[in-house]
Amino acid sequence: MVILSNLLATHQFEGKSKLDIKADKILLLSQPNSEEMMPNNLQLYHKMKQQLGQWLPLERSTRIRNMALFLTGLYLSGKPQLSKIVRTWPLRGKLPSLTNRLWRFLNNPKLEVRSWYAPLAEEIVKRLPTGGVTLVVDSTKVGFYHRFVDWGNLQKTHSAIGLVGAPG
Repeated sequence: MVILSNLLATHQFEGKSKLDIKADKILLLSQPNSEEMMPNNLQLYHKMKQQLGQWLPLERSTRIRNMALFLTGLYLSGKPQLSKIVRTWPLRGKLPSLTNRLWRFLNNPKLEVRSWYAPLAEEIVKRLPTGGVTLVVDSTKVGFYHRFVDWGNLQKTHSAIGLVGAPG
């Protein structure tokens, strides 16, 4: 706790007063931590980066950073288009520049898809009550440079329940 004397001011943060005024002294009850001050996209990015760092400790930090940005943008935008994804990034930069950065990252031949998806898939399977899952993936060509990718979970009745559908 920090006591500030002979000061009559209030500090407002997200509509909550962090100061309690008593006589001519101000008692600071709690200082806002760094997570409270961060926007949601930055908080999500940091959590994503930390988790990827734990799952892939030997991976290059630049790849972890770019994958965390990609996943954050994909989650927050809800759109598969690169330009929509980068608009939610907690970075400064022009839209074409950020879009090119993401495009180069996703087209990197040294990015091994299995090593990135394996930890995530293992965590999902661990948390399932049945202990196993059968995924069905369909990639249908819908244009010259476009494919529609659909994922589904195969149930006991052998009918697929769609999880994700995204043009790609």
